Amino acid sequence: DNTQRELVENVIPAKDLIVKDLQEELDATRQGHARSVAEAEELRRKMQVELDTISQEMNQYLQEADNSKRSRDLADAQRKQQEMAEREAARRAFDAELVA
Repeated sequence: DNTQRELVENVIPAKDLIVKDLQEELDATRQGHARSVAEAEELRRKMQVELDTISQEMNQYLQEADNSKRSRDLADAQRKQQEMAEREAARRAFDAELVA
């Protein structure tokens, strides 16, 4: 029968070719998707490293600022303590002069 022979000679090979092309396209799409996922994961990792670095730098900056403020506060406290000691010495000297 001609129809059956035509089916075997033309349609089935064409169908197989179409299926093969679709399979190759699907494989390429999957590979592209896998690359995209890998690239997105690499980008996410790089961004996390950047965020961690920024966080560490900010913490270091804040620590340095805190240490600097503490140093200034300590210097101010020492200066005030010195001023109070000088005032106390002057008051004692004045009191000693009053008694004498």
